[in-house]
Amino acid sequence: MSGRTYLFEATQRGKRAAGHIEAASVAEARERLVAAGHSDVVIHDDDFMADQRTMSEKELGFSRPVAIEMLVKRNPTALALMAYAARQNGLTLAVSFGLLAIFAVFGATWWAWAIVGSVTAYLVYMIARAGYVQWLQNEIYRSFWAADWKRSELLATRLRRSSLVATLDSAKLELDARIAACRVMSGRAEDGYRMLEPWAAHPNYRVKKATLRYYAHDFMGALAIHEEIFADTGMDTARIDLAQNLARYADDDRRATELLDGLDPAKIVPAQAAFVGLGRGVLALKSGANEEALRHLSTAMEVFQEMAANPLAWGSVSICSGYLAVALARAGDRDKARAFLAPLRAIVERHAEPRLLGWLRAEGMLS
Repeated sequence: MSGRTYLFEATQRGKRAAGHIEAASVAEARERLVAAGHSDVVIHDDDFMADQRTMSEKELGFSRPVAIEMLVKRNPTALALMAYAARQNGLTLAVSFGLLAIFAVFGATWWAWAIVGSVTAYLVYMIARAGYVQWLQNEIYRSFWAADWKRSELLATRLRRSSLVATLDSAKLELDARIAACRVMSGRAEDGYRMLEPWAAHPNYRVKKATLRYYAHDFMGALAIHEEIFADTGMDTARIDLAQNLARYADDDRRATELLDGLDPAKIVPAQAAFVGLGRGVLALKSGANEEALRHLSTAMEVFQEMAANPLAWGSVSICSGYLAVALARAGDRDKARAFLAPLRAIVERHAEPRLLGWLRAEGMLS
C-alpha cells in the first residue's frame, strides 16, 4: 500500500510540533521531513500502523486530529479527553452558559430557555460521553491485567453493543478479541477461539489469533501464526514479532538474530525499537552476555515506559520488566531487580513464558 499517512513529531524553527505526513514508507516520511527543514524527527507509526489508520479513517469517514492521536498516546485518560472536547467547543459553551446567566438575571421566554438549555445539555453530554468511552476502554484493560476476567469481559461487551462501534469493524474486532482473551484466561480457550472465527477475513485476524494463543500459553501455536504473517507480508513489524518470539519461545537464536540484523534502522519507529531491544536482550541473556542484555533491555524499557500510559501496553511492559529484572540480578543488583519487578510481578506470573519464569525463579525473584 502506498500513500500512507504517518504520525510524527519534529522540531522546526525551534518549535516542537506533531503532525501527519503522507509517504510510501517510514524512511520516505523521515527523508521528506528532514528535506523540509525539520530536525529531531520521530515517526510514531510503522507501515502496519499507518495502514491501520487508513482502514480506520475509511470506517469513520474522517481523519482523527493529530491532537487526539497524541493525547491517546501520551495521556489517554477520561479527564484528558473531556478537557480536549471542552476546548474544542469552548466558544459555544461560553456563549451558551453566558446566555443562560443573562436569562437568569434578566429573564427570557420559555422557548429561549429551551433552545439554549438544549444546546448546552447536548454539548455537556458529548463531552461527558468522550470521557466515559475512554474510561471504559482503560477499565477493560486494567481489569484484564488485574485478572478480573469477568469485569473486563462485561465492560468490553457493553462497549461492543454500543452504537458507537456499530459501523467500525476494527473496533468490533478489538473488543471481540478482548472478550475472547477473557474467556481464554478463565479456562474457556475453545470458546475464545471460536469467537474470532467470524473475523477470519479481516487483516488483523491473525494478529489477534496469535495473541489468544499466547494467553492460552500455546507459545508454539502463536509462533507458527507469526511465521505465517511474516511469510505473507514481509513487513518489518511482522519480522520483529517473529524474531522476538523466536528468541523468547524457541531456540533458533541464529535465525532470530538474522531477522533482527536484516532490519533497516532508517525504517524503525520507537515502538518497534522497543521490541527489537527486547528480542536482542533475550538473545544476549541466553548466550550469557548479561551486560549486553542489560543495555538492550534498559533501552527497550525506556520506550515501553512511555507506552505504559495506555493500559493496553501493560502486558509488553511487564514482560520486558521481567527480563530486565533477570539481567539486573545477573549483573549483581538483585535489590534493584526485585524493586523493579515488584509492581508488575503478578502480570508476569500470569502471562510470561516458561523460560522467563524459570530464570526469575533461578534468581530468587519468584517462589
